[in-house]
Parts: sequence; structure tokens; C-alpha cells
Amino acid sequence: MFKHILVPTDGSPLSLRAAKAAVRFASANGARITAFCVTPQFRPDISGDYFPPGFVSLPEFTKQIKKIADKYLGKVKQLADAANVPCAADRQRKHQGAHPLQASGPGLSLARRAPDCCIGPAYLSLS
Repeated sequence: MFKHILVPTDGSPLSLRAAKAAVRFASANGARITAFCVTPQFRPDISGDYFPPGFVSLPEFTKQIKKIADKYLGKVKQLADAANVPCAADRQRKHQGAHPLQASGPGLSLARRAPDCCIGPAYLSLS
């Protein structure tokens, strides 16, 4: 019945537990999973000419965030690979504003409204 399961992860023990359950569910139902990690936007705390201690440039911030997200997504990918469940990974930046998902029809399938946005806590697709 379910063909695609979206699995959010933030690297916490609880999200890893959820990922294990999602992999078991996908394996039992012949579904695939997509793991995703929402990353924060770069927001430097600069006031005038003052640069706070520990200031990180945008390139360094991007590098650090990508490394962390890849680590979290890699854990989910390992679980899926061990169970022979097809798994894709996605890293999204946090989006400010309207909710990024909207229903696209009478079923459970959802469509994106905005690029580079965060995604809700769960996604199941019948299609």
C-alpha cells in the first residue's frame, strides 16, 4: 500500500529510533524511503562593525552544516542498506514563511510549494 516514506532526522536518539521503525515498515511493505535533514539558515549576529567571538563565515558555516547533515543522513542510509530498502537522502534549508507542503489531491500525496524549504514531520505516499 505505501510506496514511499519520508524519514526526518536530526541525529537524535529518538529520530534514529523512528528511522529504524520506518526501515522495518518499508522492508515489510516493499516501500522505499527518503531520509531528510532540515538545516538552519546562515544568520550572522553582526551589529555595525562588531564581529562576535566565534563568528563563522558563510562558506565555513555551509561546510560545517553539510558535514553534520551528511552524518545524520548516513546513519539512516546505513540502516536502509542493511535491510535492502532503497533509500535516498535530502538536505533542506529551513524556510521562513508559509508551510512548504500542500495537498495535491484527495489522497495522501503532497506537493512542494516553495524551494529550499523544511518539510513536515511525516510523509506517506500511496502513489
